[in-house]
Amino acid sequence: MGKFQAIKVKQINGGLGRTAPATDDVSLLVVSMSIAGSTLVYGQAKKLLETKDAEVLGLTEATDANNKTLAYHHISENFRLAPESTLYILPVEANSTVQSKIPVVITALKKNREIKGVAFAGFTNDLSTLPGEVDAIQTALATEAMNEGIDLDYIILEGRGPAEAIALNDLVDLSTKQGSKISLVIAQDRDIAALDVAYAKYASVGAYLGMINVRNVAENIGSVNIEKKPAGSETIDTYPLTHSGLGRFINVGISTGQSIEELTNVQIKDLNDKKYIFAAQYEAEADYYFSNSSTCVSAASDYSYIERNRTWNKAKRLISRTLLPKVKSKVPKDPSTGFVKTTTISNWETLLEAALDQMVKADEISGYSLFLDPQQYPDESMPFKIQCSLVAHGIVHEFEVSLGLTNSI
Repeated sequence: MGKFQAIKVKQINGGLGRTAPATDDVSLLVVSMSIAGSTLVYGQAKKLLETKDAEVLGLTEATDANNKTLAYHHISENFRLAPESTLYILPVEANSTVQSKIPVVITALKKNREIKGVAFAGFTNDLSTLPGEVDAIQTALATEAMNEGIDLDYIILEGRGPAEAIALNDLVDLSTKQGSKISLVIAQDRDIAALDVAYAKYASVGAYLGMINVRNVAENIGSVNIEKKPAGSETIDTYPLTHSGLGRFINVGISTGQSIEELTNVQIKDLNDKKYIFAAQYEAEADYYFSNSSTCVSAASDYSYIERNRTWNKAKRLISRTLLPKVKSKVPKDPSTGFVKTTTISNWETLLEAALDQMVKADEISGYSLFLDPQQYPDESMPFKIQCSLVAHGIVHEFEVSLGLTNSI
């Protein structure tokens, strides 16, 4: 039956202020390994949402043992510590160097642009050469990925111990390098290392990935506690690597073969100052935690910690996503000056504030400033320039308390 239509009601979206699910916890694990007994294909990344997904592909503790690899172990450690994360596994041929497989990694990143960071395990690179290769890997992977429009939050390298013993004092100072996206892990679960001679010099890359993925982008990977714990861990006031029930990180060392108990406080400080990632205990604390989230660059750099890279990259992604719909759109001008209309400036500013406010509300930054100078003439040869500064959270690495006795207050 025909009717008069006087009122039209359109359904609109976005009034509740909800945002799309964050994808900060998506990583790529690249493993140089045998794929015998699995359905994996060299050079093809597979998406995993839980450890069982790896088992469906044929990766198990048994295939680790048979193939002398720790692929399943690294995967299970990531999901043990970050059960809600997403992990892509990219197998490459056994006995490969990191550098030789970077083109394969770039291809995988281009196909799976939700990936935020990359970790390497099982490669032939070790501490005898790896520190000297940091800058080349930074250029070949981080810079090349950036050229493809991919901003990596981190690149985790397995600092395998060399065949020949190396003195800790002789380890290269990584703060002299230019690897602002690279972190080198030498932490080791000695009970895993003892399972097979092939694992004796491995480093705990999977656990480090898990501790990145379970954290807010602004959190330090060495923090004793975390802001949002997985189900079942909410009542505990810490979030350690140690899990006595599973026998994880009970006996801890570094990939050069030493137990952490063998190291002096001076050696511990030296390793931390040199930017190596290891695991140790705090005083009066039985459990183990990662030392830091350092990158292979000077401590004076703004990007000397993973959380700083993650924070900057997240802001960049939000800003880019916000401004992209405005690219090549018309820009109304003030007819008396020829500059961009103040109403247009206000609209762009409001959109950017809404984007960055998400990070403030999520406690990922302390604040920000924006400046959109209206006295500009944007055209094909002249971009519209915006100034933005983020106030990043600080990280407390230790407390110094003056404590004494007195007769009265």
